[in-house]
Amino acid sequence: MKLCMVVDDFEVIRKITRPIVEELGYLVIEAADAATAAEHCVGEMPDVIIVDWTLPDADTHSLIASIRAEPTAKIPVIIYLTTENNPSDLIKALNAGADGYIIKPFHRETLQDKIKKLTSKKPMMAL
Repeated sequence: MKLCMVVDDFEVIRKITRPIVEELGYLVIEAADAATAAEHCVGEMPDVIIVDWTLPDADTHSLIASIRAEPTAKIPVIIYLTTENNPSDLIKALNAGADGYIIKPFHRETLQDKIKKLTSKKPMMAL
């Protein structure tokens, strides 16, 4: 089964996102902070990671870069969630390794379409 991790310090965002992603056939795990997210990635790298732009214990851009640096055969799709349309922040997230972004609040279809689009374009295993 495909695995998705939702990383957000607000429980309501994790609870709203879970059923949207589950409809696509993913098993969803949650993390409220960067440390928990990093632990999950060492245990089993998710296929998709949805990560909030601010986390209480780390810079999200650094978390994205550290996930990209993990020696693993699975290459996750990383979607950056933000509440602001700040071009310099979005560029920083993309440069750190995010594959795309979504601005909150988002619609069910927006998130599902983004996941489908990004997972169809990206090889999920390292060569």
